[in-house]
Amino acid sequence: MTAEFISAVEDGNILRVRIMLKDSLLVDRSFKKFKEMHKYAEDKGLKIWMDNAAKVETLPETSWNEDLMNLELTRLVNNFTKERAIYCSKIIKKVYGNNTVSAGTPRSDQKSTKNHTYASDRTSAGQPKHVNPQSSDDSRDYETILHEVKKLNEILKNNSAGSRRSWKYDDIESIQKMANNICTACDRINKRRK
Repeated sequence: MTAEFISAVEDGNILRVRIMLKDSLLVDRSFKKFKEMHKYAEDKGLKIWMDNAAKVETLPETSWNEDLMNLELTRLVNNFTKERAIYCSKIIKKVYGNNTVSAGTPRSDQKSTKNHTYASDRTSAGQPKHVNPQSSDDSRDYETILHEVKKLNEILKNNSAGSRRSWKYDDIESIQKMANNICTACDRINKRRK
């Protein structure tokens, strides 16, 4: 457990805690770190899980790939339920297996290219299918993602100055809107991919 996580828990920064918990799923694929961090936060009185979150719509295992994993991990932050965390952990196990490859590194049975096309992402003709950042729709969605991430980082930097963070309700609302815009852009990219 990192000092940054302990600090986020002590500050009651639930969004930061959830982001670090989500990231731990990729770092430690045994998910022991996630359980340890979650227990620590709960023992300190933080309520991690969301009660009235949206129902998780799961896809069949045959469609689980790195793109879906990244999308579901993004959704986890805004819909932090046990059900979605379990779903994400299952996708991570399917995508990376039980090996110790670091997050973002293709497995040996995957083919990596500049556009991150993997063996599981092939058309019926065997051709790779991937997002085409040159198309106007994909380009617009990529720009949305990059723009929202930039704004999000600005808010996070402004709130990390000093030893104690202070969050404004407007910041929280802005972060939620940015996250929703990112999820929407990712959803559109995934729909065009099918």
